[in-house]
Amino acid sequence: MAGDIDNALNILKSAGLKLGTNWQKLFKELITDIAGRENIAIAEVLKSPFIQSVLKDKKLSGPQKLSRVKALLQERRFPLYSQTMKSFKEQLAELKISPKLKVIPTPYFEDENLRFEFSYDTDDELEEIRAAIKKLQGADLVKNVLRDTKINS
Repeated sequence: MAGDIDNALNILKSAGLKLGTNWQKLFKELITDIAGRENIAIAEVLKSPFIQSVLKDKKLSGPQKLSRVKALLQERRFPLYSQTMKSFKEQLAELKISPKLKVIPTPYFEDENLRFEFSYDTDDELEEIRAAIKKLQGADLVKNVLRDTKINS
């Protein structure tokens, strides 16, 4: 098994990706989880056409490839969470709030709370952020997303 995961990591390395210790640990965990859940060989996980297209894309830098492969593996490993986060981002985009305000749900949508991060340079920008927060009042973003994806059942 250890040889199998090392061979899988070599597929990434042979695509020119530099895998530090943290990246290796993350990819080992995701790949072995996916292989176990889907009852497939470890090497098969990285043979996905989506992953192969990222690895072969000459327009992407190494760090971009790493991020995209990570995202693809996480979507595959955590499909419901990925669907929920996508729905959250879509509903947030529909509200057209200020880009100065970053809206962050609790990890894995553990509850309906949201965290805000923002920066501003002028009073007008601060007012724009206040208006965005006001727009979020009553939007029930997390509740709607959880209802839509049934993550809480």
